[in-house]
Amino acid sequence: MSAALKNNRNIELVGFLLVAVTILVVLPLLLDNFRLNLVGKYLTYAFVAVGLVLCWGYTGILSLGRACSSV
Repeated sequence: MSAALKNNRNIELVGFLLVAVTILVVLPLLLDNFRLNLVGKYLTYAFVAVGLVLCWGYTGILSLGRACSSV
């Protein structure tokens, strides 16, 4: 592996860890239950949207057969 690729991978890992710590540690300490539930709902919708974009973009298949509950 080249040095530039290792450096890029390390930067991605640090960014992922910062986002994970922010979501798992900082947000529950700063937000009340309503706002924390809202953040979780937005992250769920974002996860479904990214899955749809990946499926549609890489394969060209428009898949509307996803199940999502908003309870």
